[in-house]
Amino acid sequence: MKSKNYTKYILWGFAAAVLSMLAVIVCFWKLGVYPFGEYSVLTNDCYIQYIDFFRYLKEVMNGSAHIGYSFSKSLGGSLVALFGYYLSSPFNLLLYFFDINELETFILIITILKVGLCGFTFSLFISHRLENLKPVFVVIVSLAYAFTQYNVGQLSNISWLDGVYMLPIILWGIWRYVSEKKKGMLYVSIGLSIVFNWYTGYMNCLFAVIYFLYEQIRWNYKYQQLMLKKIVKQFFCFCGIELLGVMLSCAFFIPVVFGQSSGRSILDEGIFSFATNGSLLNIYRGFMIGTPNMGMTVSDSTITLFCGVLLLISAGYYFFSKSIKNFDKICTSVLVAVMIFSEFFKPLENIWCGFKFPAAFKFRFAYIVIFVIIFIAAQSLEQFDKIDSKIFCKIAGINIIIFLIFDFICPFDSIVLWIQIGLLLFYGIAVFIGLSDGKYRRICFGLIMVVFYSEILANSYWVTSEVYRKPAGEYAAYAEEQEKLVASIRTYDETSFYRMEQNKNRDKREYDNSFFANESLAYGYSGIQQYSSSYDKKTSDFIASMGYCKGIFPTFYHEPILTSDSLLGVRYVMSSKAYYGLEHVSNMQEHNGKSVYFNPYALSLGFLVNENALEPIVSGDQFDIRTILEDNPFEFQNKVYSAILGEDVRLYEPVGAEYVYDETTEKAVYTINSVGNENMIYGYTRSTIDGIPMDINGEYSCYYRSAWANMGIYQIGIASEENQVIFNVKGLGEEVRRKSLQAQREIAEGIRDDENSEPWIDSVFYMLNMDTFERVISKLQEQSYQPQVFEDGYVKGTYNAKTDGWLMLTIPNDENWKVIVNGIEVQVKDGVNTFMTVPVKTGENQIELIYHVKGISLGIVVSSLSIIIFVALSVVERRKRKII
Repeated sequence: MKSKNYTKYILWGFAAAVLSMLAVIVCFWKLGVYPFGEYSVLTNDCYIQYIDFFRYLKEVMNGSAHIGYSFSKSLGGSLVALFGYYLSSPFNLLLYFFDINELETFILIITILKVGLCGFTFSLFISHRLENLKPVFVVIVSLAYAFTQYNVGQLSNISWLDGVYMLPIILWGIWRYVSEKKKGMLYVSIGLSIVFNWYTGYMNCLFAVIYFLYEQIRWNYKYQQLMLKKIVKQFFCFCGIELLGVMLSCAFFIPVVFGQSSGRSILDEGIFSFATNGSLLNIYRGFMIGTPNMGMTVSDSTITLFCGVLLLISAGYYFFSKSIKNFDKICTSVLVAVMIFSEFFKPLENIWCGFKFPAAFKFRFAYIVIFVIIFIAAQSLEQFDKIDSKIFCKIAGINIIIFLIFDFICPFDSIVLWIQIGLLLFYGIAVFIGLSDGKYRRICFGLIMVVFYSEILANSYWVTSEVYRKPAGEYAAYAEEQEKLVASIRTYDETSFYRMEQNKNRDKREYDNSFFANESLAYGYSGIQQYSSSYDKKTSDFIASMGYCKGIFPTFYHEPILTSDSLLGVRYVMSSKAYYGLEHVSNMQEHNGKSVYFNPYALSLGFLVNENALEPIVSGDQFDIRTILEDNPFEFQNKVYSAILGEDVRLYEPVGAEYVYDETTEKAVYTINSVGNENMIYGYTRSTIDGIPMDINGEYSCYYRSAWANMGIYQIGIASEENQVIFNVKGLGEEVRRKSLQAQREIAEGIRDDENSEPWIDSVFYMLNMDTFERVISKLQEQSYQPQVFEDGYVKGTYNAKTDGWLMLTIPNDENWKVIVNGIEVQVKDGVNTFMTVPVKTGENQIELIYHVKGISLGIVVSSLSIIIFVALSVVERRKRKII
């Protein structure tokens, strides 16, 4: 950096930052986002997940929660991976200065600041990389990076924005490494990017390798040093520095890796299966202003790379510019091809996404592709005085023709199309006049700046116009009531351990499909649900197998299941309706439409189990098994209780149901006849149709889905009465109903084999034998364990055992727990596939559990080693330079 230009660079950077932040403010003002209107800044995952995570983080800052382990994360689990994925941004430190009821304001402010920082860091990078780029174009390309398609589309995923503002710093570090042989910025920026958000940090590191080769090869060619041996050596030296940067982050990153490893496997199965995202030609459609998509839905394959019409023309001109060497054009073409194909070919996209399938928000690394386009355009604009205005105008005209052709094939919105054409004409004419007549140049630059700024504002509005629709203050009002509800239960029952859950989460929709499953974490109680990308597979497997939900990610609690709840210690249910087996706590006030119900059968944290509980229990998987009768959650629960007691226990017995499909009303009706006792009837359904309104005994129950999001077991009624379950398939689409009905008929007529085909609507119904259940619960309660201390990451208490045996605690077993019994560390085993099972002796057992976050010591050692190696390398290099 030249000292005389230092102030100028900073001023350009601040100009880009201020204008970027102003763009966000104007966009929110136009959208009516509070404090400029009635809508909340909370939307998509920010509303579903982040807001609850920030509430948890605020409690950590207040000293009321722990960052290492929490019993509020489902049944209990490490929080390090969740923190590293969602909460490790340095901007989150500002939360300390906000009240817990001001979370919406906090999110609004850090969103604006992060977008502004994206403009600032890009400005610093581009000013140093392209020193001849005029200030007006520095600001324009910085705005394009800060506030175009990716950032606008991902304002709800604010943790990903940390990767966006860190990328220019990393690439600036690479340029300094290539051009000045200085490696400090590269080394530190790599480490910080991983710490601030390891997910986008991974993408930045991956692109850093590609970008280094791009810059180093061009540099070597420029100075006539283009030799394969030399490039290979330079490449390995660069990789060494990048590896040291990764190692620098390891004090934080290694514990995150260990925490994340308890969830999904390292590689998703089938990620290298060949597939594409739409048509390669359709990528060009994504350069249309206002393309309202960044891969939000699972099925969407629209690749949107809009970064301004001026930059689209400028990027095209790059390849026709006579002032740019052909070799540079070849290198740039390769870079563009690599990045475009990375988005187009799904196996490559999966690699960029950490060797995982992106379930939603596809093209998560699109900010890197957009960076490449902007960088190419900036290289054209650096040679502005040498631009051939006629060629520039021709490229604008060619773009007009291309968009008209695409409109003929698949029409755009007519207003947007003509705005795009108008912008192409304007930029072509403005550049032509600005280059032709010097006295109009400043006027043209001013107009270009104003039009470009208006363009990105218009684009942001169109992209987000249907996104922000939640009333401002709605979350705060809900949170205040929910805190009162949880507090009332804690005041009512001060026992050290019990779990509570609810059948109505925040923003629960009519079809009982709520993703708002992190409220236990937000309000600090022990529950079952959890929805984050950092989940524990062992825990999730068990919850799904017990019938709470259809898949292991996320884990949901739709309604009480008496046997499952009791085993897991769910003593209280915050519910919008009554359920058989639960007792209404009448002296607790209703909040958020939920009253409190007491489960008299809920077990304590631990109880003595038979040795059979240590053996693996096979459960079904709705995505793998051939028919629902092959296995189901009722039979799994019978196996669990049998293993725990060491005897054959049949809590659930199947009951027959008469099935009729009425083609007139288009309803599938299951009728369960009365069997003359007061036992409870439950059901479980699988279907080839996803999303069926379900009525139980004449009342609407839910919108039953076959997908992973929806419930497993559902309560029907009492066995002494006739019960009906009705699935209404009317209006679900003629083709869907036709194929499903055909499949059902073929199964009924024996044309299609049950073993080889999925039925249309397949349900099983079971009766819970209350006498057997009460006997089992009573026996387990006699041998129960209630700790004196139950805190996040620490449990302590005394257990008096009648015999030697195994005490199972409903805490998911994790190798990072240290278990001490009577002063001696003991080895624990998995009980019923999942839980910590501790060996105990006859008599008094002093039990202490201490959780240690795995990888901290190793991480500190690796980070320290990285610093030592880097400092040593720097000293050696300085001495060599002095000798030379």
